[in-house]
Amino acid sequence: MDQFTTAPEIRTFLALCLNPGHGIKRTPAKLAEAMPVALRDRMETHAPQLAHLRVEAERLEAAADQARQAHATALEQWIKTTAIPTSADPAAAVDQDQEAPA
Repeated sequence: MDQFTTAPEIRTFLALCLNPGHGIKRTPAKLAEAMPVALRDRMETHAPQLAHLRVEAERLEAAADQARQAHATALEQWIKTTAIPTSADPAAAVDQDQEAPA
């Protein structure tokens, strides 16, 4: 990949990767997933905005993973006890099956 150093060379190569022929087509999302780190790093030197977007997407993906795990943990707790914390403080658990006073 040392031959791809300029923005036009990298752009041309990536366009070929999207549609290499023989009925094969890739989406930009699949290309981004499969792109070797060395090529991605070289591309991002020419397009720093793509680096910023990738970093933000990775940050949001990690936050979503944490939220899914918190949800799964709360679900498990609810299934086992019917009480789930309503805040970050586990002492603030409320029985969700009881009706609130009128």
